Formats: sequence, C-alpha cells, structure tokens
Amino acid sequence: MRGDVAGVIAGVVGGVINVVFGMIGIMIGFIQYIPDVSVIALISREIILNAIWGAILGALYEFFYSAIPGNGIKKGLIFSLLIFFLGGVRIASLLQIYHMFEIGAIIIWLGFFNSVTQGVVLGALYKK
Repeated sequence: MRGDVAGVIAGVVGGVINVVFGMIGIMIGFIQYIPDVSVIALISREIILNAIWGAILGALYEFFYSAIPGNGIKKGLIFSLLIFFLGGVRIASLLQIYHMFEIGAIIIWLGFFNSVTQGVVLGALYKK
C-alpha cells in the first residue's frame, strides 16, 4: 500500500482517537477549553484534518522509510513519535511563552495518543 493511502487511513483512525481522548479529557476535567462550535462540526474537522495530515505524513514516511530504524509497527511508531516531538512538543512549549498553558497541554495530550495510533497503523499498513 502506498504511503499516502496508508497515511489517510492512519489519519482517520488517529482523528477518531483524538475525538475519544478529547472527550475523556473533558470528562475528567483536564480539558476545559471547548471551542464554540457544534460537536458534529468539531468531530468532522478533527477527522478530516487528520486524514489530510495523514496523507502528508504517509508520503513522508514512504520517502524516509529506509532511514527509519526498526521494521513494521516499530518503524511507524518511531517515525510518528519523532514527528510528534518535532512538531507537537515544540509548538506546545512555544505556547507556554504566551501563557497558553491549557492549549499547550491539550496539544501534548491529544498529540501523543494521535501519534502513537497513527504510527502503529502506518507501520502495519505500509509495505515497501
């Protein structure tokens, strides 16, 4: 399966995981910032954006495949956690400068679970 196609599937699954862990975060009181949009719109946007980014990251995964250590699911997990660290953690730490602690924490909370999920799915589906 091509990297971009595997990435779209991984993105959709990751989007669903974001919705689930977002709801868990709201229920346990970790997430208190809730955008002023309908739940259906929020869920739709989450899944669609994750599918788009999944295609992009899947294409990058295919391009860098031989340089990523490991094989199968482990390879996908290493790639996705590296992307999470370079993107999500960086942005969340920069948000702290502007005292946007809660949004930074949400990025870390959802980004971690999303990255693990997408990495596992991408590693399982993509075959060179």
